[in-house]
Amino acid sequence: MPSTRPSKIPSKLPSASPSSVPSISPSDAPSSFPSITPSAEPSGSPSGIPSSVPSMAPTYESFDSAEELRNALFGTLGCCVECACDPDYNQAHDSESLVSQRYGHPAHTWDISKITDLSYVFAGYQGTVDLDLNGWDTSNVVESLLGAFSECEFSGDISEWDVSSVTDMSYMLWETTCCFASALNEWNVAKVTNFEEMFGFEVTIPGGIGKWDVTGNGAEGGVYTMFMFATAVNVPDLTNDGGWDTSNI
Repeated sequence: MPSTRPSKIPSKLPSASPSSVPSISPSDAPSSFPSITPSAEPSGSPSGIPSSVPSMAPTYESFDSAEELRNALFGTLGCCVECACDPDYNQAHDSESLVSQRYGHPAHTWDISKITDLSYVFAGYQGTVDLDLNGWDTSNVVESLLGAFSECEFSGDISEWDVSSVTDMSYMLWETTCCFASALNEWNVAKVTNFEEMFGFEVTIPGGIGKWDVTGNGAEGGVYTMFMFATAVNVPDLTNDGGWDTSNI
């Protein structure tokens, strides 16, 4: 119990031993200098007030393989060749809206930087994919875009993809109904050595692809372009920006 007759001249030095019995009533003025040593046990009652300073870098979906990415896409968009579903479902829903509703943010925010192979990632989707995917970091796709958009309808934007490490684009747009939102003329395809049946059916690419370097960086054995435009209805312009150097085809 505190003294009923406190000293009129308080001590300059506090007591060496604090009270072993804490006050039942907390102080109205908490210390502005919190303890350096955190509590050994976390509070059983978390704060009801969130931090006033949110994280500067929100966490978005991250994928380690094309299979994970494909499952997320098809699970969200709702239809594919292999699954039994209502073929009109995805036609009645905007792709961007479906992704945003499920994940809270658009698909272009997804982190796919660990994926090295995007083969068949959209293949067989039975609807129109109109996603803006320019935010995807494709710089580590060092292997393949084989069949990436085959047998699907794609009208999204991938014009800013970094494909400088890709070596295989065969069947990429095979049997595809596709109208790209932006030109692909700036793609660096210098390392690609296989363009077999890349374009098929109705593929429209604004601006042509005459700027492409199809020399395969001088790859031994040359660049394989068999049936590259065999079934294409709309062959893209190959003559703009100087046209192709076909010396290694």
